[in-house]
Amino acid sequence: MIDTLVHNWMHRTGILQRLGAEHAYGAGCYRPGGCASIIEQAAERIDTRAFNPSFPQPFPRYVQIAIWRLCAQAGLGLCNGLTIDDRTCCANVGCPLFRRCDRVPLRVGQSQGNAP
Repeated sequence: MIDTLVHNWMHRTGILQRLGAEHAYGAGCYRPGGCASIIEQAAERIDTRAFNPSFPQPFPRYVQIAIWRLCAQAGLGLCNGLTIDDRTCCANVGCPLFRRCDRVPLRVGQSQGNAP
């Protein structure tokens, strides 16, 4: 199941925009070209057996959990509405993805909130 942290990360990094897959959180995440299929495509290119030889290949759930852990306060807490003002671009130069990230604001021109 795609949660808001994963969807919002895909928006903030510009992945959805780059792939022409922009959509609101919810049912669009499961449509062809949505978050779930993007994660499945990424999982095809990531050999998770390098992390654990017993993992299946591909392993989309592992890729999704890695994204979630990058964002979640219970994980690294790097990319979420608590650490980034949703109205502005992320300025966390310490993020390991900063140079490859498009840093797209989640809500341009709206007041800050936690729901997309």
